[in-house]
Amino acid sequence: MAQFPSWGARASRPATPATPTQTFASGYVTTNVTAQDIEAGQVRIPIGPTKRLLPLDRGDIEVVLRGRRLTCRWDPRFGADRERFGLIRVGRATATELLTAGDVLQVAVEGSTVHLA
Repeated sequence: MAQFPSWGARASRPATPATPTQTFASGYVTTNVTAQDIEAGQVRIPIGPTKRLLPLDRGDIEVVLRGRRLTCRWDPRFGADRERFGLIRVGRATATELLTAGDVLQVAVEGSTVHLA
């Protein structure tokens, strides 16, 4: 666990889920969206506080991306050699429609839903 400091820092979701207003004001953000991210249909979540808002395990999560409700695949990417950016797979068509290269999305968690704005 010492190899993955952000992983060991949190065993489960926070006791009190953050509201979008609280979280957006706190500065939780995605990485800069690239053209390659849009082509891959993904949003990257940086290692650190933002990634710790999301589940530790790979699986489906509910996401509201710029007002559109989606069920997306979440991969926290805790590799054997090192921790990497987490990935939310939104799909190529959705990414092409709702994202632009250079976007940095604000992240909030309300209950079990991840909001990206």
